[in-house]
Amino acid sequence: MDPDREDLGETDMTPIKTLTFSGCLGKDRDLRDTRPQTKVITVWNEVAEMDEEIEITVPSREYIRLSLAVRERGARGWQTRWVNLVVWDLHRTEVAGVRLSRMGDRIEITGTEETFTFTTEEGEEREFHYISVRTFKRRQLKVREAA
Repeated sequence: MDPDREDLGETDMTPIKTLTFSGCLGKDRDLRDTRPQTKVITVWNEVAEMDEEIEITVPSREYIRLSLAVRERGARGWQTRWVNLVVWDLHRTEVAGVRLSRMGDRIEITGTEETFTFTTEEGEEREFHYISVRTFKRRQLKVREAA
């Protein structure tokens, strides 16, 4: 790395707040894939001793979207709040039960709050707020059929 070059990265040392939610799934899991992306990035070339632009391709990633109904006590009594959940890296053992969970199952998750900003096809900029799930536990399965 060039010693005269200034590091442009930010080092925000704010601790990440982990949240825990418990509630019932509002709908069945929704398995999706991100779109592959091609980006041009600038990297330092040690041999040429200069910045160089290279094109990289970020492959698509599989993820699951869920909707969780959480009961909270508010000023007007008990209220239901819907929480958007996104589960990445589906191979992790901490989230193994997510593929088997369905609408009505009682679950408990821990995760961090994240925001995804995107532009619609009409050119409108939107934000999607969600909880990125770190751990997933099924607490009670909904009875699907009476015996």
